[in-house]
Amino acid sequence: QLYKDYEKKCQQNNLVDFGELLLRCYETLKTTPTLLEHYQKRFNNILVDEFQDTNQEQDNMLQAVWRDSARYTQGCFIAVGDPKQAIYGFRGGDVLTYLNAFNDIASKQGSFYRLQHNFRSTPRLVEAVDALFQRQMQFGENIDYYPAQAGKDGASYLVEHGKPDLQPLRFVELEKDANEAYLIAHKIREWLIYAQEDKLFLQDDDAKIKIEASDIAVLANSHHQLSEVQKQLEKLGIDVNRTAQRSVFESTAAKDVAA
Repeated sequence: QLYKDYEKKCQQNNLVDFGELLLRCYETLKTTPTLLEHYQKRFNNILVDEFQDTNQEQDNMLQAVWRDSARYTQGCFIAVGDPKQAIYGFRGGDVLTYLNAFNDIASKQGSFYRLQHNFRSTPRLVEAVDALFQRQMQFGENIDYYPAQAGKDGASYLVEHGKPDLQPLRFVELEKDANEAYLIAHKIREWLIYAQEDKLFLQDDDAKIKIEASDIAVLANSHHQLSEVQKQLEKLGIDVNRTAQRSVFESTAAKDVAA
């Protein structure tokens, strides 16, 4: 009933949301052969990055224009994506949509290439993540984890109190009622003090790279958790750069639903 009321409200105000836009675009393509043919001829080649974020309505359009059984040999359709990342469900992205598209491409003699080199991370971090994710990590839908290879050679490493720290991942188990935000903030302050005293830095070949507050990032499950960490850091006089502070419930779409 809520969705029906929402649709009625949109019709009364001559409005469409993101999902409705996609649906109407697809319906227009399917019911207007001349328009469909126009886009098929105009764009022979297409590359879709972050394909795991594609939802079913989007892929319906992609299939209609670029993977149509009568035309797919006349152009080039490239999809780049990682099905493991579909767990985030960005914009309705669905791993089944990804897998169905993958099978559709494979059925049309499409080629598959696995990008195995990671150029963003250090070799030790890549090795650590590989080891972590190969411990029978379950992604569902028969999605496997394939070890990556570091694309960088001789990457920098952390030096702490005069000793190379070759462990790129550290796990800290906290007590149930521990003040997590307080502990995180004070650990960051400790690192920054060590950095000022030249006891903590990155060694990159012959260069010594000083660690600053801007080198440290905090990830959390919710805006509330980040706000708590930010509060503790600011109490310690540590500047915080937070690009997004709004809750999803404060977005225009959410307010439209709640209206």
